[in-house]
Amino acid sequence: MQRRYFFPVVLFILAYEWLVSGLDKVISGTFVSDFHHQLQATLTGPVHYEFYQSLLQLVVLPHSVPFAWLVECGELVIGAAFVVLGVMVVKRQSDRRIRTLGIFTGLLSAFMTLNFFFYQGGSFFLSTSNPFDEGIPVTLIMVFIQLAVAGRFWTPRRRAREGVEMRVYTGGRGRHMA
Repeated sequence: MQRRYFFPVVLFILAYEWLVSGLDKVISGTFVSDFHHQLQATLTGPVHYEFYQSLLQLVVLPHSVPFAWLVECGELVIGAAFVVLGVMVVKRQSDRRIRTLGIFTGLLSAFMTLNFFFYQGGSFFLSTSNPFDEGIPVTLIMVFIQLAVAGRFWTPRRRAREGVEMRVYTGGRGRHMA
């Protein structure tokens, strides 16, 4: 695979993941109504991160319906944003709005994925209580990938602010990006 197609492929894979996750919730029709019960069931069992358990009990559980809607809509919007970013990268169109969308989408998706990581109780290091668990959870890898996406869109913005010219490969002719 050529280097110039690697980043758009990553963006489209992330878009697929977020869109499928959001559409599953919307099409099921029961996510919003079952969200409160799911949270209660999770909080009655063992929780790996006590700070997160307190956050869920004090903030999310009393307002579970708006949070469920935020999750549904957030996943769909993030998925759509990753599609737009993928198309714009393939077309080699990058202006300030696209870079800002890339930074915001990468950070917001990493935040939502990190919340899911804490909700699942994923471990950072050795987990002797569950030796069949993976060494590095896929959810945590997703957080790092999405942070890298935000960083990838942040870098041209920082360079432009510092007055450094960037050349974008355009098949033999260079053009400047601001």
